[in-house]
Amino acid sequence: MVAAMGIDLYGEDTVDVMPTDNFVLQKSLGNRVIVNRAVPLTLTLYGQPLTLRTQAKTVGELLKEKRITVRADDTVKPSAESPLSANMQVVVVRNGLQVITLNEDIPAPVKSIIDMSLSFGSQAVRQEGSRVSACRHMKLTCRMVRKSAANCSSR
Repeated sequence: MVAAMGIDLYGEDTVDVMPTDNFVLQKSLGNRVIVNRAVPLTLTLYGQPLTLRTQAKTVGELLKEKRITVRADDTVKPSAESPLSANMQVVVVRNGLQVITLNEDIPAPVKSIIDMSLSFGSQAVRQEGSRVSACRHMKLTCRMVRKSAANCSSR
């Protein structure tokens, strides 16, 4: 029903259909459709930024809703009791050694050759290369040092 009205919904949005009690004050006949939008925010979980939406009211409720288990030596900023607001950044850092894997695309090499048989300003591809993907592993020692960033040293 909401899609037919041209309203895009996120999985975390809620929709309530309620009857009109007073059509003069509510300026509505029949049922009212109320969309409660989820709050958009960024959760940086162990160095990985995630864009999320939630109906949770606090950071602790967000972690519980997303089934994120926080260990005793983990650092959560802002605190679990902090209220959530739109476009807020929440950071969870696991203090200690972490191993991360980076997948990097390596572009195909380009070799330019001057070809006098081509018209001035034209180009020709003789052999098109393909991209290659490489995996890089890094060991990081992390500890939370300020409100919105983690101090990590690479080994």
